[in-house]
Amino acid sequence: MKRGHVIVFVCLIALGITTARAQQNHHVLLFEITKNGTVIATPELWLRDGQAGRISISEEDAPSVAKIKGLRERITVTPTGQGENMSMAFDIRSDTKQFRPTLVISRDIKGAIEWPSYEGQAIRLTVSWVN
Repeated sequence: MKRGHVIVFVCLIALGITTARAQQNHHVLLFEITKNGTVIATPELWLRDGQAGRISISEEDAPSVAKIKGLRERITVTPTGQGENMSMAFDIRSDTKQFRPTLVISRDIKGAIEWPSYEGQAIRLTVSWVN
């Protein structure tokens, strides 16, 4: 084999390994957010390990949606894959209140956290690891 062919071959293998690693650390998370038991949002985030994703639910964002009246929720989630499990660090801001819960889920087991909004409504976030 010529030297140029070997270099191209090595580069292709390196590119394949890099692509495979990037795909392994890519997570698809499906959320269901409820207010007093009523579903108000079902966002999906595509994130890599350590990458922060943000969800905003506010009457300022969608003033014509009656279900979100009185909400001022800003949710940041940062996932970290741990083999068969995923750890998630949350930073939840509900108007002037701030919560920092953590959650561990697996591909088969959903997780949920709940907090009171600034007006006292029960907000529940359920998360599934889709990919």
